[in-house]
Amino acid sequence: YIIDTITGGSVIQGSAGEAAIVAFLAAITKRTASVRPRLFQPDSACPTTFCSRDNTVVFSSDQAHAIAMLTALSGKAHRVLSAVALVDATRAAVDVSETAVFFRTISPEECLTYWQTGEPLGKAGGYAVQGYGAVFVQKIEGSYSCVVGLPLAETEQLLREFNVPLWNVVDG
Repeated sequence: YIIDTITGGSVIQGSAGEAAIVAFLAAITKRTASVRPRLFQPDSACPTTFCSRDNTVVFSSDQAHAIAMLTALSGKAHRVLSAVALVDATRAAVDVSETAVFFRTISPEECLTYWQTGEPLGKAGGYAVQGYGAVFVQKIEGSYSCVVGLPLAETEQLLREFNVPLWNVVDG
């Protein structure tokens, strides 16, 4: 399953690999189409999805759940999908970034201590790579900004396609 954060956590059934990505894109495209008629300037949405080996995506809801997720990730790799969608009154565009994240082995004591920071609550996969959760990451193959939740290279490309100025140059 993939949980699509842009639709408020609705569950999309999908198989591993490409089918899951296609389902993810379809949900985002549907969402952007629903907001397009109300727009007079570009707007964006950036959902992030966490995919474990069995393609289950979950957000930590309590201590036991977060610790169970971190334990499941311990010593393993998982992938993160982050999408950015940009829409205006006449068009919509979506791009997805995929990144592999490799975790070191995490002890039960570390899982509990991490939970006590408050950071894992409500996070996809039960961790935040931009916070304390970074200590669990051995390696990332792909985009760090994808794992954080806003794929910057893809966002920049879409902004260019929509002719949105990217740089605010100050004279002087």
